[in-house]
Amino acid sequence: MKWALFLGAVLLSACSEPVQRAPSCGDCEDAMAEIADSEAMPDALGPEDAGVSDADVDAASDAASDAASDAEPFEASTPDAGFDDAQGQDHGTGDAQSSPDIGFADASASDSGRTHRQSMSVCWTDPACGRAIVVSHGGDWGGSVPYNSRPAFEAAVVCGADGIETDVRVTLDGVPVLAHSSPIEIYESLGCTGDRIEEMTAAEVSQCHLVPSRTESFQRLDEVLEWARGRIIVELEVKETRDLARTIEVVFEHGAEDGVYFLVGIDELTAAAAIPGWDRLWYLARIRSLADITNMVTNRNPRVFMLEIDREISGEANQQQVSDLLRDVVHPAGLKALSSSNKPPSIPTVRNHTDVFEQGFDVVLSYSCENGVEAARALNAARGYP
Repeated sequence: MKWALFLGAVLLSACSEPVQRAPSCGDCEDAMAEIADSEAMPDALGPEDAGVSDADVDAASDAASDAASDAEPFEASTPDAGFDDAQGQDHGTGDAQSSPDIGFADASASDSGRTHRQSMSVCWTDPACGRAIVVSHGGDWGGSVPYNSRPAFEAAVVCGADGIETDVRVTLDGVPVLAHSSPIEIYESLGCTGDRIEEMTAAEVSQCHLVPSRTESFQRLDEVLEWARGRIIVELEVKETRDLARTIEVVFEHGAEDGVYFLVGIDELTAAAAIPGWDRLWYLARIRSLADITNMVTNRNPRVFMLEIDREISGEANQQQVSDLLRDVVHPAGLKALSSSNKPPSIPTVRNHTDVFEQGFDVVLSYSCENGVEAARALNAARGYP
C-alpha cells in the first residue's frame, strides 16, 4: 500500500507540470507499467511449501550447533574510536537509565549515558540485550516525502525508530551519496532517470530531485553522518563492493564508527578485511542459505554482530524451522538476527511486525515506521525495557 501511494505521487508529479526529462502525461501509463515491473516480487513460500523436511533442517541445525558450542564466547566491545558526547536529542527513550526487573540487564543506556539510538555499543552488539529494535527502511517516507531523503530520516526520528537504513554509491569524484540504483530509476528521480551515479560528480548528483519532491535532492553521506550523530543509528548498504573502502574512509573522517553498521554479503567480508580500520566497524551479514548460517557460526567473525535472514529461506526452511535455528544456533553463537516486515505476501501491519519479533528476530527492517514502533514498544514494555 505504501509503495502504491508513493508511486501514485510520482506519476502525479510527472503529469502535473514539466520536469526535465520526465515522462509526458501521455507516457504515464507506460511509466506505471515500468515501475510495476521493477517492483514485482515472487510470492513467498508458506510453511507447508518450504520444500524440505524437519529432518533436513535438524541436520543442518545440529552441525551448526556443534560449531557454536566449540566457538569462543562472543563479547561485544566498544569500537576503538567513537562519538564525542551526543549532540542530538534523545527521542522517545524514556528512562533509559533504569534496569528492567527481569532476568537480563537493561542495555538501553551505557555507563556514558548514551542510548541504543546513539551508540552501537549499547544493546545492538550486546547478545544479552532483549530489546526489540526497529530500523526504518529509507526513513519514514511516503506520500510527499521521498525515500532516502532528509525529511524521511527526520520523520523516522520523530516516529521513534532506533535506526534508519540507507543505500550508498560513490560519485565520479569520490563522494559517497545516498542512492539506491545506478542507473537512477524513475521512482527515484524523474529528471535524472537513466543517469549513472558513478559517471556523475557530486555536484551533478545534487541537482537531481528526489520524487515526488521538487526541492529535496540526493544526500551526501558525510552530511547525513553529521546529522545522525546522537540522534539515530544508520545502517549502510554500499551497493558496489568497490565503494566500500571510500565509504569506510568517510565514516572514519567523521568519527561515526560508533553510530553506523554495514550490511554486507558474506563474500564482501573478505574485501572489507583488506580495508584499513575495518575491524573497528560493525557488520550485518546477508544470509542466503542454511550453509551461510553454518559458515557464519563456524567461522565466527567478532565484528559481525547480526545476520539478515528471510523469515523463510526459500527451498530450505519454513518460518518455524527458521525460528528454531534462531533459538538453537544463531543466538547461542552470540549473534542477533534481522528480518524484513515487507517480504511478500506480508503487509507491514503492527501484527506483521509483532510476528517477526515473536519468530525470534531481534531487529525488524520496517517498511512502516509507525507500525513497527508500535509493535516494538508493546513487546519492550512486556520485556521490561523502557
